[in-house]
Order: sequence, then C-alpha cells, then structure tokens
Amino acid sequence: MKVQFSFWMKAYSQDLRERIIKARQDGAGAGETAKRYGVCKRTVERYWKRVNETGQYAELRRGGRRVSRLKPYLETLRGWIEVQNDLTLAEMLVRLRGELGVCIKRQALWHQLNRLGLTRIKKTLHAAEQDRADVKEARQRWRESQPSLPAEKLVFIDETGLNTKMTRLRGRCARGRRCVGRIPHGHYKTCTAIAALRHDRLCAPFVIDGAMNGEMFLAYVEKQLLPELAPGDIVICDNLSAHKNPAVKKLLEKHGCQLRHLPAYSPDLNPIEQAFSKLKSDVRGSCARQYEPLIHAVACSVRSFTPKLCKNLFAHANYATN
Repeated sequence: MKVQFSFWMKAYSQDLRERIIKARQDGAGAGETAKRYGVCKRTVERYWKRVNETGQYAELRRGGRRVSRLKPYLETLRGWIEVQNDLTLAEMLVRLRGELGVCIKRQALWHQLNRLGLTRIKKTLHAAEQDRADVKEARQRWRESQPSLPAEKLVFIDETGLNTKMTRLRGRCARGRRCVGRIPHGHYKTCTAIAALRHDRLCAPFVIDGAMNGEMFLAYVEKQLLPELAPGDIVICDNLSAHKNPAVKKLLEKHGCQLRHLPAYSPDLNPIEQAFSKLKSDVRGSCARQYEPLIHAVACSVRSFTPKLCKNLFAHANYATN
C-alpha cells in the first residue's frame, strides 16, 4: 500500500495533548503513553519537555510572515533613496552591510522596497540649472502669470529634429531573446520640423532641410506663422538664439502680436514639447527612409491633432483652457 505524506501534518488536538501530559504526570513512561494514544514516542517526549520548561503544551503558531531584519532601518533606507534615487540593489546591500551591519539577500531587499512603494522606473530628467536662484525666481513668476494668460491667444512655437533612420524603439520577441531592428547607418537625411501649437490645433507646420538659424526663423514667421495669427495673439518660444532675432519681434509687433520668451531651462512650460513627442512617435512608426515619405508622415501626424488633444496639452502644462 502506497502512503502519501503531507508536508504540513495536522496538529494534535488540545484534548489529546492534555491526556498525554496527564498520563506522564501519573507515572506512565513515554513509550507506554505513545502506544496508549497512538502517537510517536518523540512527540510525547517533546510535549513533556515543554511542560517542564515552560508549563505550556498548547499548539505553537506555525507559518506566518516573519519580521524583516530591515524593519528598524526602513526610514534610513528611504532617506538614502531620497538623496540618490538611482542606487542599485547591489550598492544598497553594500551600504547596509558596511554602515548598519545588516546582511540580507538581494531578493529580500527588493521585496521590502516593493512593499514601501519604491519601484524602479525610468527617470524624468530636468535641467540641473532649474535649481539656480535666478532660474527658480523666473519660473515662479511665469507660473504665477499662467492663469491670467488667455488660452485662445497663446501660440507656442518650437522645433524638433527628424531623420530618415527613425524607427520604433520597442518591439516584441520571444522571452530571453533580443528584439532586433535595422536602420540605415550609412547615408540618411536629417531635417528640422517647426510648428505652432494653439489651444485647438497644431498649425503652421514646416520642415527645413538642415538646422534652424535666425534667418530661417524669420522666414518661417513671415511666410508660415503670420497668416495663422490675429492681432492680440501672444507668441511664446524658448531662449534659443535663433528665436531672438530682433527682426522677428518687430515683425510680430507690426502685426499687433506679442513675442515672449519662456524662462531659461524650462521646456516643461512649453506644451508643444509633448506635441512633438507624439509627432516623433508617429514618424518613428512610419519608418520613412526617404525625404518625401518623411514629409508625408509629418503631415499625417499634424492632421491627427484634435482640439481636445491640444486642449489637454495646454492643461498638462498648467495653462488655463476655460
């Protein structure tokens, strides 16, 4: 007959434990008691030893979560991560061992960080210069003025680089294998896309064969942007040197518009940055390897910007949209 054993045996009842202890107290031997109640002799000996040492013979608690050795140091661990949020598990293990004398396995540390909600994610990089006092003050002044800026009058302009070797950065493949993609590494073409974002549309798109400069920016404003503007509009751009051509400001003021520059090192205050993120994603998906297909991909992406999407881009950058 084949007997199956379970890893966890069911504990003996409290009534049986009491009878075993009573038999031993009455003078019965361990072997005699085990035979009388159908248990192992070692069980009788263990119960009798516990009674003599602690006076207890009730069932002991089994299983349950053990307290982590990191529990007294959780705030210290959190403080390390606040100071340097890209610490690796290996680096934390070294510090735990060297500074606190705590030896713990990598998996246990990972589980503890996960319970604290400290997951490992991609960094969002900001300019370190944003911590300068003058930049902080300029950014604060701009943010305070944002609610008073009429959304229907705001026109954000910027440019972004494109090329004919762009492709999607992620794909799918079998687990454990590399997802391989192929792009041209020899001859490819680069260009600059520039556009203007309003609260209800992406307008005045233009692609330049080369890099942006002051002369090209003036030509763009005069030929592409001005037809999209109305008196009272506020044109906003960053502090790129090409955007500071004095002729551009004169041209806009002559048309009844204003030109304002964002605080330095503040791309997060320009909602067109997120618009260009979508545009570049669309161009990557097209895998255009020639100049004409690239222009077509840009045109298709521009047409996909709905009023609702543009409004959401404004709101994401904390500009009033009502």
